[in-house]
Amino acid sequence: MANPPCTHSRIKFNPPLPPHRIQLQQRLSSMGYFTKVICIYQNSFWRNQGWSGEAVSWEGPITLVFDTCSEDWENGVKGSYPSLTAFLTR
Repeated sequence: MANPPCTHSRIKFNPPLPPHRIQLQQRLSSMGYFTKVICIYQNSFWRNQGWSGEAVSWEGPITLVFDTCSEDWENGVKGSYPSLTAFLTR
């Protein structure tokens, strides 16, 4: 299971977590206000236009965008698609 450490206080562990781990969780701040979204496309239109697929913005809900095309997609492996990963703020 993969989840942010700040959510562990809402999970009942059996056996219980060690006391030092519980103390660490109590001192951790929240994970922040970001949501990661992976957008999958039929083709890498940004690469076709000569763009990097990366963007940074100080305004709006989308703050970061990265080209996350895998090498599998570039090599034509079935089941892999071009993608952009965006980080949104609340």
